[in-house]
Amino acid sequence: MLLIAERTRSRTATEEIGQRDVTVEKLTGDASALRSILQDYIQQREASEEVLRRGEERYRALVDNLTTVVFQVDRDLRWTFLNPAWETVTGRSPAESVSQLATASMVEDDAVECDGVLRALLEGRQSLAEQVVRVRCVAGNVHWLELRAIPMLDRAGDVVGVSGTLSDVTSRVSVEVELRRQQTLYRLIAENSSDIIALVSLHGGRFTYVSPSTAHVLGYAPEEVLGIEWWTLLEPGDRARIANSVQTVSKRQPVTETARVRRKDGTWVWLEARADAVEEDGTIVGYRVTARDISEHRAAGLALTESEAKYRLLAESIDDIVCLQDLDGTALYYSASTEKALGFTPSELLGKDVFALTHPDDLAKLAGDAYLAVLRGETPLVEWRCLRKDGSYIWVETHTALLRNDSGVPDRLLSVTRDIEARKHAQEALRQSEERTRALIDRAAYGIFRSTRAGRFLDVNPAMVTMLGYESAEALMAVDIARELYFEPHERESWIMAIDSGAHPEWFDLTWRRRDGKPIAVRLSARAARDTYGDVLWYEGIAENVTERLRREAVVRRAERMSSLGHTLAGVAHELNNPLAAISGFAQILLKTNLPKEDRSAIETVHREAKRAAKIVKDLLTFARRQESTERHRVDLNGIVRYIADTQRYAMETHGVLCELVLSDEPAWVAADPTQLEQVMLNLLVNARQALEAMTTAGTGARVTSGSARTPMVVIRTAVRGTAVSLEISDNGPGIAAAELPRIWDPFWTTKEEGEGTGLGLSVVHGIVTQHGGTIDVETRVGSGTTFTIALPTFEHGTVDDERVSVDSLISLPTSAQAERPLDILVIDDEEVIVGLLVRYFSSRGHAVVPAHEGRQALRVAQRSSFDVVICDLRMPGMDGAEVIRRLKELPSCATARFILSTGDTATPAVRERIEGLALAAVVDKPYEVEALRRIVEDA
Repeated sequence: MLLIAERTRSRTATEEIGQRDVTVEKLTGDASALRSILQDYIQQREASEEVLRRGEERYRALVDNLTTVVFQVDRDLRWTFLNPAWETVTGRSPAESVSQLATASMVEDDAVECDGVLRALLEGRQSLAEQVVRVRCVAGNVHWLELRAIPMLDRAGDVVGVSGTLSDVTSRVSVEVELRRQQTLYRLIAENSSDIIALVSLHGGRFTYVSPSTAHVLGYAPEEVLGIEWWTLLEPGDRARIANSVQTVSKRQPVTETARVRRKDGTWVWLEARADAVEEDGTIVGYRVTARDISEHRAAGLALTESEAKYRLLAESIDDIVCLQDLDGTALYYSASTEKALGFTPSELLGKDVFALTHPDDLAKLAGDAYLAVLRGETPLVEWRCLRKDGSYIWVETHTALLRNDSGVPDRLLSVTRDIEARKHAQEALRQSEERTRALIDRAAYGIFRSTRAGRFLDVNPAMVTMLGYESAEALMAVDIARELYFEPHERESWIMAIDSGAHPEWFDLTWRRRDGKPIAVRLSARAARDTYGDVLWYEGIAENVTERLRREAVVRRAERMSSLGHTLAGVAHELNNPLAAISGFAQILLKTNLPKEDRSAIETVHREAKRAAKIVKDLLTFARRQESTERHRVDLNGIVRYIADTQRYAMETHGVLCELVLSDEPAWVAADPTQLEQVMLNLLVNARQALEAMTTAGTGARVTSGSARTPMVVIRTAVRGTAVSLEISDNGPGIAAAELPRIWDPFWTTKEEGEGTGLGLSVVHGIVTQHGGTIDVETRVGSGTTFTIALPTFEHGTVDDERVSVDSLISLPTSAQAERPLDILVIDDEEVIVGLLVRYFSSRGHAVVPAHEGRQALRVAQRSSFDVVICDLRMPGMDGAEVIRRLKELPSCATARFILSTGDTATPAVRERIEGLALAAVVDKPYEVEALRRIVEDA
């Protein structure tokens, strides 16, 4: 519009010049006056042309960059001006369209209507025309354009043409076109359209139907609008105008109007409504109205009519830097925002090379590829570093567009530059954060992964690759998770279903398969990543290999279970040893007498079975001692292995079982109780032999040789590894079933036939190994054999105790009926049967034996009499044996007595600490070997 005004002023100046030409003709006789007039004429003409040139230069850039078509037509309805947007919309250049008939490219029906509208403007019958027309494009398609036009007047007020805008409203009118073409779908469209569709009665003007979109556009529910007069919703100032238009509809002529309509909340909205007649049997019965909210569109249209001052205000108020430059890079204009962004005022940069602000490293990018792209008509986005007045550089991004003159020749560049320093810092911070996160993931000890629902890994960290035994992340990501990773595919399905349902535990316990086929126990924490629609994009999680932890926990639980059982068994053993001591002792006494053959056989049976029971109790005690410190000696484990293997070799080979030793080259020194290590070796070797006997093919008494197919064999290996000595006992027998494996350490549990075993062997072995600070593990596979692996700490100087005196180590010698020297003996025990046994036996030897059934009684007796020997039980009610002996030693009557402590239970560290320093003659175990006990008592 501003350009039009400038051209109007130019025409006015031309008219004035014409009037002066008449004046010149009248003054031909006056040469000096003529010369003066000509000079004024030339100066004014040059001034007018300069004003026109500057105005056109100022506003052409704005007009040429509008997306809306700006046009002018003359009185013959031919284009006289079209901005570049015309080519964008129709594909025709302004140059080839100027001087062509304006309606030539329109659809025929619209061309006729547009011709009438434009002529109405030229003839002064209308001051404003608005019409939607269809224009055929070069590509063959049709665009709907909204025409808004006003007459152009000269200085005298005469209409010399029409100017206006053409806005592409193809998308807006497409719904209306479809409505006209598909009347059968009218209600479906009405119910789903975002426009308001309504029916109004002819008489009364009441709404008889409104579409649901009324609620969205105006805030009214359809039922709130039905039955009210349409004009009550209009702004009062628009009612008369719209009422006149409605009269046109009654003549079967559609009408389109815009008006302000009141919303339910009291606000106003601009609606563009089209109304046409609804007929029944040729009679008009009402109106069909289609209305849409054009508030934003109207605001955009008004913005197009703003003056240069508003555009300049926009350029000067935004934070982005707006720059206009020549093709050679000379700055012609900088917006005021330049000073805020760079510190330079616009005047400091005008006339200078714009590339002088470019960082040297970015100059080739900005002045090279990007510049050439702009000349090709592209608008590239370039990030570069721009110089500030203080000498620093900031990151910016620039859009640049090529501007052309009236001849279509490129002559200037328009660029918009934005400060992206903060964004760059944020991007760098994000990059560093991602690098730190990736480094953390790569260094994590846990497996971290991302996988698809279909069962493929998208990403895995190195710990995951190592955990599953693959050589690279690529190899692992090629795995079919469901088939190759899970031992049980349903486990994956279960945790996926749990995650998808939203109710899932924090951790899942699963079993995965390594590449070598070995199972590993895994704790998995996972979640689903979803898109905006809630669909699963992938699963991501953390996996921890807890195989070793579960093994250690099982060992701890087993140790705790053993500890609890040990305390119970210790009490049981104590209670059993007392009656066994009596049974065995009296049997031994009776066997020293002359008995009938039948009676002697019976007593021998009693003695033999008592000893068998004592062996079982001893195993119980051994099991119970597993957490107690025992006496330690420097022992070569290789020597114990050779000794036990040699003692069992004949029995094994006669049952068809070979035994092979693979011992370490160096001595395998450990700090241990050699007797207990012998028991460990013996129990494990016997178990292996019994497991292999069923596989013997040679038969009893036959010898076997190595090398035969599936020869039953036991291999014993020892090795010294740093601070530990290992012992492996392997057999190639039937193995242990998986269901039985967790119970093998339980006492009294056995797979042998009744009477063949007590079920204490492995429990005792486990207790002894644990007692020595070692570990024992088992690996087995059904049909392939079993391997027990024991690890014991190596011997260190200063870790062994002095050897304790044991009745079992004494050598039995023949005895006479009477002792060589009678002794005064005090026997203290809370078990009457034990007291009776010792009193009877030692009395038969000629000794004076005084019984006492508890500690206080013994102290009273000792205050009145002196004794040579005191035999005292360890566990007694009220006062234990250690305390009784300590008090007896303080009495003069017992100053020279020898003290013997007897026990039917294991001595705990606390008890051993209490008896330490008592200078005992011996510590004897129940049940007694009476001959061994006699030697301790009588041999001073």
